[in-house]
Amino acid sequence: GAGAADEEAVVVDLLTVAGNETWLARRCGETFVARLRPAPPEAAVGAPIGKAGAHLVTGGFGALGLATARALVERGARRLILVGRSAVPPRTSWSTLAADDPARARVDAVRALEELGATVHVAALDIADRAALARFLDEYRAAGWPAIRGVFHAAGVLRDRSISDMTDDDVEGALAPKVAGTWNLHELLAEEPLDAFVMFASAAGLLGSPGQANYAAGNAFMDGVAHLRRAGGRAALSVDWGAWTAGMADRDDLERQRGRQGQHAIGVDSGMALLFDLLAADAVQALVMPMTQTQLSASSASPLLSQLVTTSDSVVASEHRDRGAEILAAPVAERGALVLEVTRTRIGAVLGLQADAVEPQIGLVALGLDSIMIVELTTKLSVEMGIGLNPREMFEEPSVQTLAATLLAALEHRGALAGEAAGSIGAADAAGAGSTLVLAAPGSGLAAVRAALLAAAPTVVRDDLDMAAPDAFAQAAVVLDEELAGDPAALAALVDAWPGLRVLHLVRHPFAAVAELAGTSGQRAAEDTWRQANGNLLDLAEQLGPDRARMTRLEDLIESGEDPVVTLLDVLGIADAATGGPVVPLDRERLGGWRAAVLTERPARALRSIADELGY
Repeated sequence: GAGAADEEAVVVDLLTVAGNETWLARRCGETFVARLRPAPPEAAVGAPIGKAGAHLVTGGFGALGLATARALVERGARRLILVGRSAVPPRTSWSTLAADDPARARVDAVRALEELGATVHVAALDIADRAALARFLDEYRAAGWPAIRGVFHAAGVLRDRSISDMTDDDVEGALAPKVAGTWNLHELLAEEPLDAFVMFASAAGLLGSPGQANYAAGNAFMDGVAHLRRAGGRAALSVDWGAWTAGMADRDDLERQRGRQGQHAIGVDSGMALLFDLLAADAVQALVMPMTQTQLSASSASPLLSQLVTTSDSVVASEHRDRGAEILAAPVAERGALVLEVTRTRIGAVLGLQADAVEPQIGLVALGLDSIMIVELTTKLSVEMGIGLNPREMFEEPSVQTLAATLLAALEHRGALAGEAAGSIGAADAAGAGSTLVLAAPGSGLAAVRAALLAAAPTVVRDDLDMAAPDAFAQAAVVLDEELAGDPAALAALVDAWPGLRVLHLVRHPFAAVAELAGTSGQRAAEDTWRQANGNLLDLAEQLGPDRARMTRLEDLIESGEDPVVTLLDVLGIADAATGGPVVPLDRERLGGWRAAVLTERPARALRSIADELGY
């Protein structure tokens, strides 16, 4: 129906503008992005807990559930309800329980809380079982026990698995306590006078985590419920915890993974202190995750974390090595060995081995990498090498050696950062060889780029060349033009006349280009201009093939970390000897700031289609 079509268009629209955003929201026709900001530096006062009423803790006999129960009692709570799937035997049998009886630990936990002055109710049920929870609450209320004043939902289940191997049971098992359990508590306690409704969510719901797509989705649901409750005037706090030193994350494999990633776990006492500080601050959602400045800086490419990076952090971030750029700067004959070295080092780090112990002729699975490790390896290599990698393709590589060869091929197509790609465009013996035609749609900032290139390489970059002249490209030249893109016939005739002429398609984000053009022609006309010109250049690239045509995005040049003019000189293959003029800086904020572009209408689907082909 029309509704489904509209929803599809919205999704396409969001994907078109997403860039490297990981969180987008569409509300009332507007698109919003998510940003984490530092918590205010308030004094650690902790939230006082009243003696009146009861406090319900799910996952009540888990490590974090019991830690929460103890912290509640230490802060004033006197009546607890511990909810868990395992029962506690009748008190009459407590003294006869064997030391190795599984119930003994639960009995000891109840006794410890009672010694602190608490009265403890135990509810043996699955929090995801709505009927069972409803029965318990009815019985609790009928018995005249005090009203429930606080909920601390710490139940959870891990079913870690690569998403390609994940079963329905894996998904349902991880979602049940987080989704069904949370919603059951939300609805069945709607009439209780709650002062606190705390959900133990996970950083995985915000940041993602290898092998935990199911778990991440459940925790993201908790975050959403927190905002839903607060919007309705109800108590709510969702804490996206990092790994703890106790609980589900207290596993050897996860500890090894954290060690490889340089992460630290949250101590129980400090975590509980933070929890009650957040309650006192009336927070709705918070991320609690130990990170050093170096780790945070390494993650600063994520827009979600961008506002957490301070100026000093940015300096640290700039010191991170771009191994991909270093390898591309090396002689062609040496690159394969360099990529293999990086690949073996990264595989060794994941496996806890020295690089020399990683045999080049052995496959990843044979080396001992499971699906989750391969996802981790893919992420690390993607960041270090500056290329996009697919974990599924990593599985298909028969050996480390062939994986390194695949990485090298991908690296040599990086585009803007590659000073010398393996696939050279243009034949040395064809007419026009050594010359490049830089083409762009109107509104692409080509005038500013032309001025900067002219200043840097005045003997090669030509602003006065008559391209219709018979000898136009008899000598090597670089010409920038934004009119030919709108005249495909003239463009085809030109490239046919000079078979050695290379073409560089310089493209700017559609929002920025359209916003710049719309002031004189209106948005729809500006969209048509941008769409037709870039569509013509895409058609030309398909006709010429990769030997003669390539494309680079203005935003990639600006956001690469290098000087965009110097990078563009490398892309164009302009030798150092031909430069020497002053480097005129480009206005990065104006040319690259597409997020600040203001459009009066939603972009047409035809524009979004071309934008998608261009990688926007």
